[in-house]
Amino acid sequence: MKVLSTKWLDTAVCEILEHAGIELTEKNFIITEPLSNDLLKEELASLAATQNIVVFTSRNAVYAVTRQVKNAIEWKVCCISGKTKKKVLKYFPAKQIIVTADDATALAKKIIAKGITKVIFFCGDKRRDELPATLQHAGIDVKEIVVYNTIETAEKMNEVFDAIVFFSPTAVKSFFSLNKPNKTTTFFAIGNTTATEIKKHTNSKIIIAGAPTQEALAATVIEYYKQSVKM
Repeated sequence: MKVLSTKWLDTAVCEILEHAGIELTEKNFIITEPLSNDLLKEELASLAATQNIVVFTSRNAVYAVTRQVKNAIEWKVCCISGKTKKKVLKYFPAKQIIVTADDATALAKKIIAKGITKVIFFCGDKRRDELPATLQHAGIDVKEIVVYNTIETAEKMNEVFDAIVFFSPTAVKSFFSLNKPNKTTTFFAIGNTTATEIKKHTNSKIIIAGAPTQEALAATVIEYYKQSVKM
């Protein structure tokens, strides 16, 4: 089984896939750049000294904020699970995380259910609408602060792959901007939001990971590969 990952994977995950007999190709279809300017630094410094409920749906946002804010002890955090939560826990005590969910829509619903009335949403310049739109529709005050830029790094892939793995909607857009996969290709998504974006570009089979982590997605690919071999 020949698999294309649209981002470079952790070494341990690559080894798991290769040990399962999967031929893996890796290519970053997006890169991110944290923002750093005087206005943003001043705003983050001011927020760090006050009580706030903040939202992270990307570990890139966590990195972009925490590299400039060191002691936001008054913050309560709502975040996506998996890599994002893991990154949050590097900088915030577990007790400061008050809401987690596997995707942005589920996170928004939990925030609403908790009765929160105001949040600060740290995001990228190409953030999705699901979370802020859902919160605003429920009457929640959402202050968005862009802390990183996402840059598409599309590349034409001439090789035919049995499966293609995606970790973000932006990577999906980048990939399909130059590529039209074989109709027999199976697509794997890190979560529902990414899967929704894939559906806009193809009618092929889409499989969603059991959890929003590289490890869970790798396990999903391997299980699918095993079932294909049996068939």
